[in-house]
Amino acid sequence: MTILISLLLSIVLYGQLGFNASSYYFGLTNPSWPVWILLYACTG
Repeated sequence: MTILISLLLSIVLYGQLGFNASSYYFGLTNPSWPVWILLYACTG
């Protein structure tokens, strides 16, 4: 379970950086909310 949580956290963190860059340059929205919800559900 710890590996899953750390994997999801790294996906979210690096995904935030990537999507922030893409939203700045291309105007895309950030679809990381489902990953955050899944991460919080796993830690609870």
